[in-house]
Amino acid sequence: MADDTDEAKAAAEAKKKERAEKAAAKGLAGKKSKTAEPAGPAPKYKRATPPRLKKTYDETVRATMMKEFGYSTIMQVPRILKISVNMGLGKARKSPR
Repeated sequence: MADDTDEAKAAAEAKKKERAEKAAAKGLAGKKSKTAEPAGPAPKYKRATPPRLKKTYDETVRATMMKEFGYSTIMQVPRILKISVNMGLGKARKSPR
């Protein structure tokens, strides 16, 4: 009976050793590959300070609008969703200098 358990243990160890050898042959010996691509999207980085225009709008323009239009809460003041900067190039297109 003791021989049966010893044989079972030896067989289990042999299987473990065989799996480890196969993994080592494939280069998967419990280590991540250095060339593996990161999973998921790239991390987003937060700004340390808000943009200058947003800061100016929040500090001065919103307070002025609340007084001027009689808004009772800050949530009634319109917020900036998008800023577009347009620049005319008509004259620059005609004269290359």
